[in-house]
Amino acid sequence: MQKKVYLVLSFLLIWFVVFRAIYVPLVHDEIATFYYYIQSFEYNPFLGAHADANNHILNSLLSSISYNLFGYFSFTLRLPNVLSFLLYLTVIWKIAQFFSQNLIRWMYILASLGMLYFIQFFSLSRGYGLSMAFMLTAFYFLLQLYKITSLKYLFFFAVALLLALLANLTLIPIGVLLLFTAIYLSLRKRNNTVNKGFIRFKTLLIYFVLSLSIAVLVFLSFRMKAEGALYYGNSKGFWTNTILSLLDLLFENDALLPQIILVVCFSLFVLLIFVVLKKQRISFFTGENGLFTFAVFGALTSIFLMHYLLGVNYPVDRVGLFLIPLFVGAFLFLLDQFTSAYRNIAFIALIFPIHFLIQANITHTSIWKNEYIPDTFFYRIQKDQSEDNYPATISGDALRIFNYNEKLYRNDGCGNALQFWTRDQFNTNNWTIKTKEHPAKYFDFIIAEKKWMHSILHLYDALSIAPRSNHILYKRKELPEKQKFSENYVEQASETTAEFNELIKLEIDSLGVSTLLVGMDLTMQSQEHPFKGRLVAQVKNRETNEVIRYEYIQLNWITKTILKEKPLRKTLLLSNLPSTEKLEVLVYIWNIERKNYTLYTSKLELFKVKDKNE
Repeated sequence: MQKKVYLVLSFLLIWFVVFRAIYVPLVHDEIATFYYYIQSFEYNPFLGAHADANNHILNSLLSSISYNLFGYFSFTLRLPNVLSFLLYLTVIWKIAQFFSQNLIRWMYILASLGMLYFIQFFSLSRGYGLSMAFMLTAFYFLLQLYKITSLKYLFFFAVALLLALLANLTLIPIGVLLLFTAIYLSLRKRNNTVNKGFIRFKTLLIYFVLSLSIAVLVFLSFRMKAEGALYYGNSKGFWTNTILSLLDLLFENDALLPQIILVVCFSLFVLLIFVVLKKQRISFFTGENGLFTFAVFGALTSIFLMHYLLGVNYPVDRVGLFLIPLFVGAFLFLLDQFTSAYRNIAFIALIFPIHFLIQANITHTSIWKNEYIPDTFFYRIQKDQSEDNYPATISGDALRIFNYNEKLYRNDGCGNALQFWTRDQFNTNNWTIKTKEHPAKYFDFIIAEKKWMHSILHLYDALSIAPRSNHILYKRKELPEKQKFSENYVEQASETTAEFNELIKLEIDSLGVSTLLVGMDLTMQSQEHPFKGRLVAQVKNRETNEVIRYEYIQLNWITKTILKEKPLRKTLLLSNLPSTEKLEVLVYIWNIERKNYTLYTSKLELFKVKDKNE
C-alpha cells in the first residue's frame, strides 16, 4: 500500500516537473549555458571550453546532446534534468527504507519531495538537479555498503559520485568525504570471512580511478579559482550568505520566522546528537544511521576551512543547495533513533509539502524571479520602427541582455539586440549616475526597474510592468533628432576567414554631440552554425589611443543562422562621448573563431543624436 501511494505521488510530481520544464521561461543562467556551451557543443574545460562557474560539465554535455537531437526548445534543454528526477524519486524511496519507523520514513519522503524550490532544479538546464540525484544515489549505495560488502554496490557508488561531481564541482568536499568513508568500510570488513578477497584488484582499481578523477576535478577547481571563474558568493558571513540565501531559495522569504524555525531545528538537532551519543557513543557516527550527520558536519567544516584557508566564497543560494538534503536526512535519521515523544518532532517536515501546495506554480523559479521579462515586451517593441527603417533601439541593465536577446534568437534575429549598461556606472546608494548623461538617455525603449531611471524618467512613458520582477517597459515620449553625417557601402562577395573585417573607419576632429548612432545593413552568409561573430562599434581618443566606448552585437546570441536571405539590419548607440575631442570611429566584424563566411554587401550609416532642444 505504501509503495502504491508513493507511485501516485511520484506520478503527480513527474507531471509537475514536466510542465515546469515546458512553461517556466528560460532563466539567465540557462541561456548563458546555451550560448557558451550547448549551442557549440563545447563543454569540456580541458579542451578549451569557456572557463566559468556557469559550466556544469555534465549538464552542458547532456543538454548539448538533447539540443542536437531535438532542436531548440526550453524542454529539450531541460530534458536531462527532467529524466534525472526519475532517478531522484527512485533513490528517495530506497533511502527511506533505511528508516525503522513508518512515521520518520514518510516525513523524510514528504520533506524530500515537498520542497517546491528544491524540486524546481529538475526543471532547469543547470547541474543542480542532476547533482542532487546522483549525490543521493551515491549515498544510497554507500548505505548499502554498510550492510553488505559488494563490488557491484561499490562500482555504482563510484559512478554516481563521479557524475554528481561532474554536474556540480561544489560537491568535491562531499565527494572526498564519501570516498574516505567507502575506503574505511572496505578496510573495516577486510578480515571478514564472508568478504574474504573483497580487497582485490577490481576494488583497488575502482578506488584508484575515482580518486584520480576527483584529483583532476580538484585541479580544475583551483585553475578556475586562479582565473577568477569561481566568482559566485561572497564573504559577508555564513549566516548572511549561505543560510539566508537558502531560506530565500526555499521559501522566497528570509524573514524572521523562517530564521527562528531553522535555529530551533538546528538546536534540537545538536541536542539530539548529544542524547544519542550518550547512548551509542561514537558507534552512531560509524554506522549507517550517522552517515548523513557525519556528512553535514563534514560539509560545514569544509566550507569554513576553504573560506579561511583558500579564500573561497561562502556558498550562496543554489551553490549551497546540497546542504538541504544532507540536513533533512541527518535530522530524520537522528529522530529515527528514538521511539519516545522525541520522534514527533519529525512532523515539522510537513512545512515543506504545505508550502508546496500553497505556492506551487509553473510560472517562475524562486531565485531568478526578478530577472523575468515577458514576451509581450519584445512583441511591443517589434511594432516600432524608426523613420529610417532601422528597428527600435532597446537598452537595460547588464542582467537583461541574455533574457531579452534570447527572444530575438527564438524569433530568428528579428529586431535589435538589447544594449546594456553596467552597475558601476551608477551610485548604488541612491541610483544616481556617475557619467555625464544617463547611458540609456537616447534609446527608444528601456527595460528596467524604476530605480535605474533616476535622471531620465521624465523623458519616458511606462507602457507595461512585468509580474514578479517589476521590470517596466519604458518608451521615449519624443524621439531624439538624428543627423546623418557619414556613410559607407562595401561589396566583397568573397569567402573569408579573416578575424577582423573593417566596415567603416572615420576620424572626427569634433563630434559636437555626446551620442552617436551606427546603422548597419549587412547581407552575409556562413555555413558555420553557430557563427560566433560580433558586430562591433568602438570610439577611441586619437591622441591618447584610449577606447572610450565599445558596443557590440553577438550574432550567435540573436540568430541561429547567418544567411544571405536574411539581411542583418541593426543599430548600435554609443553614448557619453566627448563632443570636442579628436575621435576615431571604427565599425567592424569580429570573426572570433575565424570561420568561413561571406559578406556580400555592407551599408553603414553614422548619425549624430541629440534632443531637439539641445
